[in-house]
Amino acid sequence: MAEKIKIKVHPSGTSSDMLTVADAMRQVLDFIELLEKADPAESGAPDKIIWRLAYATTNSPFEIGAEATSRDPVISVAAKARMAKETVRSALSNLVEVVNPIVTFDAEMAKPLSRLLERNLNGIGRTDIDFGDDISPAIIVHATAQAAHLAIERDRLAKESLVPDLTRTEYGSFEGEIISAGMFHNSPSLVVKHRLTGEKVISVFPPELAFRIGSQHNWFEVWAGRRVLIHGELHHDRDGFIRKVTAFDIEVIEEVEVNLSEARRIDLLDGLTVSDFLDRQWAS
Repeated sequence: MAEKIKIKVHPSGTSSDMLTVADAMRQVLDFIELLEKADPAESGAPDKIIWRLAYATTNSPFEIGAEATSRDPVISVAAKARMAKETVRSALSNLVEVVNPIVTFDAEMAKPLSRLLERNLNGIGRTDIDFGDDISPAIIVHATAQAAHLAIERDRLAKESLVPDLTRTEYGSFEGEIISAGMFHNSPSLVVKHRLTGEKVISVFPPELAFRIGSQHNWFEVWAGRRVLIHGELHHDRDGFIRKVTAFDIEVIEEVEVNLSEARRIDLLDGLTVSDFLDRQWAS
């Protein structure tokens, strides 16, 4: 038997029957996203839970019913859907049914839940969630939504405070491959793919440097996937990645073809064995 849920969205008491389509639909979508986040399967997996619309009312309060299905009709997701419902129900219990709300879920689940709670503070008066079977329903009202939303924000700030902020500016250089060229706040710029991190870096050039480069190289030639070494002020984000560079100089790294046959014929040991060569080096 398929697992089912019902969601009923009531208008705010201050606006009577003024429940908007946007608020009602987004409230439902955020709750469905919350259930989807509780499912560990990848989005394209055959056993990924898909919540199929069973019915929807057209009056206020707005109500919809959904049931769990899978991409592959042969696969039953009833057990997984029940676990997802219990996970969400537990998260809500710890947020809206206790004196001191606590966060027991990750940041991915926090995003849709935070939006759902915010809507309960503005435009929506109450959200009723019927999980079906023997799982107790959940009711979210203004007072509980406010306390729960504050708990999520406190948890987010506490976690952010534990992450070191690597934002800084330092002088140096980095190597990368030119992706495109254009203007950045009226200054000539290149978008360069960092060789080590793969991140895109905006490299801004003062007009005099752009003019000098242009006199030495054809800009279209430089843009076409050339490897470059850029020197300047390296601006790092909080994660430590270079995001922007105020360039002082740029070097185009010319590709050199190496003949392996000729390289193998080079005698680096002057005709000596490795042991004799090392003995001579140490003796000197």
